[in-house]
Amino acid sequence: MNQERIGEVLAISGAIISAAATVINNCLLDHTLAMQVWFFSNPIMLAYFIGLRLKKWNGVISLDAMILLYAFYVLTNAYGVIITI
Repeated sequence: MNQERIGEVLAISGAIISAAATVINNCLLDHTLAMQVWFFSNPIMLAYFIGLRLKKWNGVISLDAMILLYAFYVLTNAYGVIITI
């Protein structure tokens, strides 16, 4: 597997795991379980961004994944705020 592909796999897998934790936290309101899931996504995302900084991959495809991830965060966070009012 080439370095570009490794960056893509890290970004996408980390984003998926992080998104699952976000749903658990914001929609199911289970912060403890969400932290346990983030425990796995955070090191993956850290590895991705360190590799990006070291120019191991260019991040173009992975940048799109991050944009989608943060849009998802905003939407689920708004949902969580609304259901707890």
